[in-house]
Amino acid sequence: MRARRRTALAAAAITALLAGGIAAATPAAADDAHPPIEVPLVAAGRSLQATWNGIPYVPSETRSVHVTLPAELADYRLSGYSWSLSGYASGDLTGVLPATQTEFDIALPTVPPDSSVRLQVSGATAGDGDSALLFAFLWPSVPGVGSPPMVVADADLDPSSPKASGSRNHRYVTADPSLTVAAGDHVALRQEPGFWTTGPTGSWSPDNLFPRVELSDGDSGFALEVATSADGSTLTATVSDDVNLFRVDSLRVRVSPRSNTLTDAVLFETPVTIERAVTAARVDGADRYAVAAAASAAQFPEGAQVAYVVTGETFADALSAGPAAAREGGPLLLTRHDELSPETAAELERLQPARIVVVGGAAAVGDGVLDALAGIAPVQRIGGADRFAVSRAVLSTVFGETTTGLYLATGDAFPDALAAGAAAGAAREPVVVVDGRASALDDATAEALGALPLERVTIVGGPAAVSEGLADDVSGIAPTERYGGADRFEVAAALNAAVFDFAPQAFVATGADFPDALAGSAWAGRTGAPLYVTRPDCLPAAALAAMRGQDVSSLTVLGGPRAVSDAVLALTSCGD
Repeated sequence: MRARRRTALAAAAITALLAGGIAAATPAAADDAHPPIEVPLVAAGRSLQATWNGIPYVPSETRSVHVTLPAELADYRLSGYSWSLSGYASGDLTGVLPATQTEFDIALPTVPPDSSVRLQVSGATAGDGDSALLFAFLWPSVPGVGSPPMVVADADLDPSSPKASGSRNHRYVTADPSLTVAAGDHVALRQEPGFWTTGPTGSWSPDNLFPRVELSDGDSGFALEVATSADGSTLTATVSDDVNLFRVDSLRVRVSPRSNTLTDAVLFETPVTIERAVTAARVDGADRYAVAAAASAAQFPEGAQVAYVVTGETFADALSAGPAAAREGGPLLLTRHDELSPETAAELERLQPARIVVVGGAAAVGDGVLDALAGIAPVQRIGGADRFAVSRAVLSTVFGETTTGLYLATGDAFPDALAAGAAAGAAREPVVVVDGRASALDDATAEALGALPLERVTIVGGPAAVSEGLADDVSGIAPTERYGGADRFEVAAALNAAVFDFAPQAFVATGADFPDALAGSAWAGRTGAPLYVTRPDCLPAAALAAMRGQDVSSLTVLGGPRAVSDAVLALTSCGD
C-alpha cells in the first residue's frame, strides 16, 4: 500500500568532519562505562588504478607497440595480467602474460584504427585482494601533405610512476566481521605506529590528511569525532548520543591525502549494530486537561500559531482532530463541555495562538466555552450533526479536495482511530470515522470520498470494527489495505510496524481511556512518531516487538501512574 517511512534518517543533515592537523590531536578520553573497543585492522588487499599519460601521438602507419609496465606493479601480489587493445573495426586485440613479465609487444592490424586506440591492462588477483587496472590512449596521426611515408615499427610506452595519474587504495578489515557499539563508545582502530599520520607507504604529510569516520546506512552517513594517538597507531572515533536518531549498518573510514597525483588511500568498512538504550519520560498532570496542557508545553515552549480544542468528556467528535492539529502544526487541548478548563485557558494564554480551532458541535463544546476562547484568540468551530459529519467536516475544511490518502476507522470506539491519528498525522493525512457496524458505506461518506483524488485508503481495525461490506464499498472508491488484530493493542502494533520503519521516538498512552491518547495522537503525528496503546501495568508483547523493530530509543508516556504504571516505562512485557 505504501512505502515504509524512514522518518529520521532521510531528513538528517550530514556534518562535515574537518581534520587537518590530525597528527596533533590526542586520543579520545575513555571512561569506566565506555572503555575503548579495540579494532585491529587487517590488510585486505590493495588496488591500483592509473591512466598512462605523456604518450605521444602514434603515427597512423605504426605496425607494433612495445609496452613496458610500471615498476610499481611489483609491489602488488598479482598472479598475471590480461590486456586488450580496442579501436579497430576488426575487433579488439587481447592477450595474457604472467606476473613476472614486465614488457610485451602488440602487433597492430594493417587497417588504420577507427578512432583513438585504448589499451587496458588488468592485473589478476592472487587470492589476497590485490588488483591493478591501467589505461592508455594512443592518438593516431596522419603525416602532413608532401611528407614522406612514415612507418614506425616500435612505439615504446614506458609509463613510469611520475608520469602516471590515478589512485592507490589500501583496504582493511577487522578480524571480527561485525561490531556492536552504543552511544558514548570509543572505537579504537589500530595499525602499526605512524599509520594514521604518515600512511602505509610513508608518503603522506599529516597536514594533507583528510579522514572521515562515519556510521552509514549506505545512502547517507553520520560523521564521528576522531582523534589520533601520539605515535600515529590508533585512530579513536567517539560514538555520539545523536546516533540514536539514525539507522546505520556499517562503520566506514576513509583517509586520503589531497593530491592530484597518484594517491594512497585507506578504506575500512565493517558491519555495525547499534545497541540502543531506551530512555522513557512521563508527561503527567493532575487530570486529563492538565496532561494535555503539559503535552502542549513540551512541544511548543515558544508558543504556537494555532491550537486545537476538543471536549475531554467524550471522544466522539474529537477522533479526527489529532491529524488536523498535526497538519497545521499546533497542539490538541481538552476542555469541559460547559466551562473552559483552567489548565487549558492558562496554556492558551501562554501559547498566544493566532487562531483557535474547536472540533465538535455545541453538544460537545458549549457556546460559552467558545466565548471564553474568543477572549484569547479568534475561534473557528468545525462541527456537524454527529461524529461522522464532524469527521467529514474536518476532512473538507482542513485537508481539502486534493487529499490523495486517508485513514478510516470506526467512530464507535476510540482506540483504533487514535492509533491511526498518529500514523495519519505523520503522513499529513486525515482520519475519517464511520459507523463500522454498518454493512455498507453511508451515502454522505461515499460522496465525500468519491469526490477526492484518492490513491489509497488505510482501514484500521478488523472486520469486527469495520465490516467487510463497508470495506468492500471503500475499495470500490480507492485501493485499500486493512490492519487488524485480536485486540486494540495488536491493531495499533500492526499499523505502526507497517507505517513506521524507523522511529527513534514513540509515544504510549493507556488503551483503557481516550483523553491522554487523544492529546498524544496530535503530538506523535506532528513529530512523525508512532503512538501505541498499552495496558496499565505492562506493555503488550506486540507493541514491544514493534518498537524493537523500529529501533525506538526514546519513549514518551502520556498520563499518570494510575493510567500507565512505571512498569510500562521500564518496558515490562505482558508476555501475551
